[in-house]
Amino acid sequence: EYYYNGTIDNSLTETGKAYKDEKVSVTDTTINDSTHLKNGYKFSSVTPSKEITIKNNGENVIRVDYVKDNYEYTVNYFYNGVKDTTATEVKSAKFESTITTYTDKVKTGYKFEKVETTDSDKVMPLTISYDTTKNIINVYYVTDEKQTKKLKYTVEYYKDGVLQANDTQTVTEKVQVLEPDTLTVKKQDINTVNKYDGYKFVGTNPTTIPNTINNNGIIKVYYEKDTFGYTVEYYYDGVIDNNKTESKTALFKETISTYTDKKITGYKLEKTENLPLVITSDTTKNVIKVYYVKDNYGYKVEYYYDGVLDDSKTYTNSAEFGSKVETYPDKVIKGYSFEKNENFPLTITENTESNLIKVYYVSNSYDYTIKHVEKGNETNILGTESNSAKFGSTINVVEKEFTGFTYDSKDKETIV
Repeated sequence: EYYYNGTIDNSLTETGKAYKDEKVSVTDTTINDSTHLKNGYKFSSVTPSKEITIKNNGENVIRVDYVKDNYEYTVNYFYNGVKDTTATEVKSAKFESTITTYTDKVKTGYKFEKVETTDSDKVMPLTISYDTTKNIINVYYVTDEKQTKKLKYTVEYYKDGVLQANDTQTVTEKVQVLEPDTLTVKKQDINTVNKYDGYKFVGTNPTTIPNTINNNGIIKVYYEKDTFGYTVEYYYDGVIDNNKTESKTALFKETISTYTDKKITGYKLEKTENLPLVITSDTTKNVIKVYYVKDNYGYKVEYYYDGVLDDSKTYTNSAEFGSKVETYPDKVIKGYSFEKNENFPLTITENTESNLIKVYYVSNSYDYTIKHVEKGNETNILGTESNSAKFGSTINVVEKEFTGFTYDSKDKETIV
């Protein structure tokens, strides 16, 4: 009798007749032939033994037991259709047993898609076959688009080495978690031309802006103050002298508080415009204007009387450089008349000592008469003398002789 997992297979039962005490046996060949050793089974035992002695009590049975053998089965794991051999599991189970579970090996970024077997219907559970090529479970995972991560990079801007925190650009992107931790740099959004008024671009770190950058990467953009032209214009009595204009350069926002003094003879500074000048990027506004106007200089008018200066009558005033003084106060006094003037009209110079007008007066000449008369009878004119003399001069009377008269010196008169 042949038993399979404890169940007799009557179709294989072998019967016969033998004499009492005759020995009957089953051979190893019979036990292991393909008829008796069925696929999926293995020999277990023979009861009571492979050889028995025939008895007459009806217990003349040799029982051969087979049990289900263990067979390997394989669980393969596929990620987006690619098998991960490191995840493969090889296990064993009894023939015709059913495998209903497997280890879930979902990875970050993936989700379960399906599971297939090598059974004819390809669905779980897997029934263990003696043919191990059919004992395969394939578990499939695909990308889970809902599993995402945020990547970012920053662009920092520096002015003269100082970080401009308010201008920092943070670029973020949400990608599937399986994507690499790199981002495509949006070069068109990085200003390397004219980010700041008055500043010029000098470079980046890294030196060349990359096409891609690692997550949390930093691109630094450096600017420094540029130089701009400025001019100093000089005006004289409101008219620009282009030959004196100066053109210079200075750094953006630099303060210009000095200029070359180009005062010319006879002029003084009137005012400046746009000083101090803070340099801007608009060179048309970077203009200092310096205005000069004619200065006033003192002059004097001296008065001379018969060639003698009278300081008390000196007249002082001032007038604009280069102007002409064509009038002065007339200080003629009684008994005098104008003779001449010097340095008149006067053109004002910067040398006040030379700004001098001299006016000359001379005393007038007046006619006078001396009468010689009889004392006590003044109507008796003995003689007369007529002449002229300068105003204020002293006339001394000279004694004269007249017949019958003597000169009375006590009555001598002096004419002034």
